[in-house]
Amino acid sequence: PEDYLDICAVINAIYPEYPETPEEYRHQDETRDAKMKWARYVAIESGRICGVGGYSQHSGMYHPQKFHMDIYVAP
Repeated sequence: PEDYLDICAVINAIYPEYPETPEEYRHQDETRDAKMKWARYVAIESGRICGVGGYSQHSGMYHPQKFHMDIYVAP
């Protein structure tokens, strides 16, 4: 839970026109449909999160063998 601030900082540095807040990001995780598979990974350098990646499925386009991937690296 304490990582949401740093995760959002990486994403917002890349897409400042679509800012994410830690509260919104956490809410998305906590209310995700239980049948949707997902995982998130962070890369850490010098004790700080410098990258975020993961995969997920979307309920509006659900297929048991199709996934969406995101990879963000701090500029």
